[in-house]
Amino acid sequence: MLYRSTKIALNRWVRRAAPGWAGSGIPLNAVAPGIVGTESARTTMLATPAQAKLMAEALPQPLGFPGPADAVAEALAWTIGPANTFMTGQILYVDGGADATLRGDAPYADGVSYGPVAMARMIYWSLVAKLQARKATG
Repeated sequence: MLYRSTKIALNRWVRRAAPGWAGSGIPLNAVAPGIVGTESARTTMLATPAQAKLMAEALPQPLGFPGPADAVAEALAWTIGPANTFMTGQILYVDGGADATLRGDAPYADGVSYGPVAMARMIYWSLVAKLQARKATG
């Protein structure tokens, strides 16, 4: 819930602030990554099979899970590079299709909704991840 809320807040801020920044010649955009195969993700969100399964259920990425970090880095590089001369106030979703899968064409006011089966799976894998973490810590 916290992750989703902060992502929505950042996206709204970018869209609201971009026109003012553009008046100063600064294109303001954001890149919204999905779960990518970084060391940080592997040691936190993907540390156990149950955690990885939970994250895959919560953020389905049809193009692959976890995603390649290079794809996110290249999107970031383009947004701040000389080729970006006419884009501002945009959110680039480099998330393997997670946003399109979860939100589709609904506005942010509706948020993301999960069906009962998806919710049950996430609850199950969350419990399994907690049990595995307890076993690992003794």
